[in-house]
Amino acid sequence: MRPLLSGALRAGWTLWCLLSSAFALLCHDPVSRAWVEARFYPDWAALFVGFHLPLFAALTCASLAALRPRGRAAAAAGAFYAAAAVLLFARPMPLLQSGAGALAAAFLFWLPLFVWESAVHEAEPEPLEADAERMLSAALASAACAWALFSLPAAWRQGGGPLALAWSLVLHLLLFLLLYALWACARGRFAAAGVWAALFLVFWKLVFPALAFFGAASAALAAWAAAALTAAWAGAARRPARPWLQLSAAVLLALCAPWLARRDWGGLFQTLAALASWALLAAAFNARPPFRLSLRPALAAALAFGVFFPVGATALAWLKPSVGAKMERVLRAHAEADPSFRAARRVFGLWAGDGDLFAFLRARTNLPAGAVRPPEPRVLRRTAGRKPHIFLIAVDSLRQDYVGAYNTAARSTPAMDAFAAEGLLFRRAFTAYAGTGLSEPSIWAGSLLPHRQPIVPFAPFNSLEALLESEGYRRWVSMGPQLRDALRPLPGDEPLDKDAIADFSLCRSLGEVERRLPRLKTGPPAFVYTRAEDLHFSVMEREEEEALRRPGVDPAYAGRLAELDACFGRFIGKLKKEGLYEDSVLILTSDHGDLLGEGRRWGHASTVRPEVLKVPLILRVPERLRAGLSAQEGPAFLIDIAPTLYALLGREPPRRGRLAGRPLLARAVEPNPRPPQLVASSFNPVYGVVSGDGRFLYEADAVDLEIRWYDLEERSSKARRPPAGAGAEAKAALRSILLELDRTFGGPG
Repeated sequence: MRPLLSGALRAGWTLWCLLSSAFALLCHDPVSRAWVEARFYPDWAALFVGFHLPLFAALTCASLAALRPRGRAAAAAGAFYAAAAVLLFARPMPLLQSGAGALAAAFLFWLPLFVWESAVHEAEPEPLEADAERMLSAALASAACAWALFSLPAAWRQGGGPLALAWSLVLHLLLFLLLYALWACARGRFAAAGVWAALFLVFWKLVFPALAFFGAASAALAAWAAAALTAAWAGAARRPARPWLQLSAAVLLALCAPWLARRDWGGLFQTLAALASWALLAAAFNARPPFRLSLRPALAAALAFGVFFPVGATALAWLKPSVGAKMERVLRAHAEADPSFRAARRVFGLWAGDGDLFAFLRARTNLPAGAVRPPEPRVLRRTAGRKPHIFLIAVDSLRQDYVGAYNTAARSTPAMDAFAAEGLLFRRAFTAYAGTGLSEPSIWAGSLLPHRQPIVPFAPFNSLEALLESEGYRRWVSMGPQLRDALRPLPGDEPLDKDAIADFSLCRSLGEVERRLPRLKTGPPAFVYTRAEDLHFSVMEREEEEALRRPGVDPAYAGRLAELDACFGRFIGKLKKEGLYEDSVLILTSDHGDLLGEGRRWGHASTVRPEVLKVPLILRVPERLRAGLSAQEGPAFLIDIAPTLYALLGREPPRRGRLAGRPLLARAVEPNPRPPQLVASSFNPVYGVVSGDGRFLYEADAVDLEIRWYDLEERSSKARRPPAGAGAEAKAALRSILLELDRTFGGPG
């Protein structure tokens, strides 16, 4: 078999198995399965999913043609591929459902690569072992080349200085010297074991945490995938190397890394690009090292550079904390733009402090269904008096700083600004969850929730539904995926957007409500809820919208927001014209914000950055209901909406305690500052605490293995190292709240 054909088929099977297993793993989790159903993934992934079976068939035909002279091997491979094709035809990959079946598929999708490597295996002696000097030269050259491909362009984009570049070079050298040491310990017949161990750690500690996949199953799949890729590596090692091809692929991956940032999944794609580039560079320079070094002088120089430089920098940071803090900010900013440096930091971060905290957070993320203990259901009786109509309008991914009432530099929301002038605007408003999957249910629950999606049954948690049912409200609700699992059908329900295939639009939803408004002049009161998805990053990406060009803002986002604002203004005008405005409670908010390139990141579900947590929250209450009520001081959270509606209808809050929201309007203003409040990613083990009466944010990221601190009063909040005392208090508060969630609603173990 020709080496080029063999290498192409090996690469094709490796890529097919890797992407197929990744897709099955996404389908395994209910949260990411909902994203898959909504096609919240890039176009190239959609192309792969659509042509999954034809790609398998093409690789099968090419493989059998190449294996034809081999007799039994070809026959065995052909039988396996034929059976696999029948199974894929009977159960196409897009039909995978969350649960054990999808997890089993994530394992099975690696079998074609095993079969291919078994069929083409030749009884050849082990490849010639590279001498130590050659391998050391390759390690140093690979480190320098990876630094040049990723760090230099990142410093140019980010404006990083020589300190970030020097530290990045040191870290790359240390990383590749570590790989060299692993090779030296496991060369010869144990080389495959060393490769397997490295791949196992990559999957288990770098890849799967970004997908919120933990536990024994993640370790087993990491071992299985590492074995498949090790078999592919062993097969490739028997063939003559093509350094020019490997170098070209490494350069291409480095060029693609910035493009992947906008379409990434918590930095996963960029991390994989960096890791693949490292492997390609190591293979290329091992085949043809650009220089040869004498072993002892080279090791001495590497140790001097790789040990004394970090020790000196650490001592400087310890002696002068201000210098250390500045160094940390510079390196953090560089890591956001340089995926190779970020991946190297994460490799060495595996042995950093706070490991017990990160393990504690992972154990409480994406809990299994049996771990959740619902509260006792509440039975409410109808109260006397005329009830107001309630309009709760949420705009998915609407950022607080893009609303003019919060930021005078924003010019896209004149109607929302006018509405804020007529109501109550809460400047320190936050979501407790950075993603719709938990944020929207928490609005209806009026409290923090166990980290589980979906929570079934949700009715015992659903304070808002209990209120609406007891008071006889008719519900006009846009039933997105989260609410379809959360809400029970009630008499008088008339869902909004029934004809919408996907992506609820604010203008369409409000237009439908406008046509129904005359019916509200008679009959029971109405509760109207919609969550428009016009600004969601996946919708914006798919539609590739061109919009207004304004300095300092995302043009497409601001342009589309201007359109939504016009529809909102028209709706408010219609309410006033129909005489319903003064008899209605109106709430304008968002379930979460969004990252629009800050820190070279986009989206929201995998982080608790300030841009994601801060949301607009504007409340307009009729004068007859506001009598004797005053606005609470301090920060407001979306879990306060349900208790506020209870208070406006003359009821006590549905729950009390640290986990529950509090009314935003009350007869007696609470004198004490609000205690630290939990915030969390809806998908990953990334948690935080908002403290200091809404001024500070402590973030514990168990994916990137970092602790961050933000001053939320700064216009552009930059992550930094937390102050010693405040950081310890926030860490203790985070543990305390999560343990209280365990005691109240169930938890791990």
